[in-house]
Amino acid sequence: MPSCLDTRSSFCHASAAREPNGRFLVLRERVMKRHSRRILNLLFVILTLHMGSFIDSAWAQPFSGLKLDPDRVPWTDLLFEGKNFFVGVVIEVQLASFPATPLEASLLTSPQGIPVKTAGPTINRVTVNTTIDPLIGSSVTLRNQVWFDPKTAGALQRIRLRRGQDDFEKTCRFTMEGVFRLRKEPAGKNEFSLAPEQWTDVKESFYPYDLDQTGCVSASESSIIPYILAAGRLSQGSEVVNLCAFHKKLLHHVQIVPGGLQQLQVDYTERLQETEVHKEALVDVLKISLHARPLNTLVDEEEDFSFLGLMGDIELYMDVHSRVPVRISGEIPTFGRADFRLKEVKLRQKAD
Repeated sequence: MPSCLDTRSSFCHASAAREPNGRFLVLRERVMKRHSRRILNLLFVILTLHMGSFIDSAWAQPFSGLKLDPDRVPWTDLLFEGKNFFVGVVIEVQLASFPATPLEASLLTSPQGIPVKTAGPTINRVTVNTTIDPLIGSSVTLRNQVWFDPKTAGALQRIRLRRGQDDFEKTCRFTMEGVFRLRKEPAGKNEFSLAPEQWTDVKESFYPYDLDQTGCVSASESSIIPYILAAGRLSQGSEVVNLCAFHKKLLHHVQIVPGGLQQLQVDYTERLQETEVHKEALVDVLKISLHARPLNTLVDEEEDFSFLGLMGDIELYMDVHSRVPVRISGEIPTFGRADFRLKEVKLRQKAD
């Protein structure tokens, strides 16, 4: 005779139809299964909504004016090296300061918008020189220069130059209403060896944004972030820094997120005027993550954010005592992820 251990069998259900208690048990089982599925679906919807609102609330943090102290910045030059199997990359970051009055007059004139001006007597310039040496193919060099207000990190002008492949020079003038861009490229092979001033393929563009609508105090640029880390008060447990940064065509909401403390082995050279010290030690560092997403701007474009040419999950490690970044991790476009270790730092001479 068939067994009724399997309640799904026709024999079992037939027996249950003849036995009131058995029938009740089968019906109860069906109802419980039906309700369990409904409860699980409901819990999934609630959890999804909760996570979505949590993520949205994290990005909904207000943009506040940065409180930066230029005197806190201990360095003027940083040299990083990174590589993986496919490529080797060298990144050099240089910081300089200039009187504002004569410099502002030399900046690019924008036919649209009100040009951004510095609020103080000086203008800082950060220069990022990058050399990409792939295993296969020719080397590429990039130079990114940004002039900015040292108190607010608001960008005034940027010049990006690429040589070696897909050569271009793009000068961007920041205004209150958007960014004006003057793009120059070689018109043909006969212009490849010429200086950018002699390239004849020229195009003007304007990428608008609404600072009031997005809630941005000003528009910054990602190359300024190393300066922000040193001039600011970022530490373990401090609040997330919410920054508006213009990339190529879009304004991005960038979050500088302080994490936990850990120790890293460093091996680099410190230079101070004529003095040179080799530092090889285990140091306390603050892990800092960068997150970004485009803001709702007036430009119908899509683009990925990058920092010093790196994309994806970008992490920085800053020495908590010297405020010098000693390691940067991220994705090298086309070539994969790599760690960039500090190899040399030029320290700024302290004022008497």
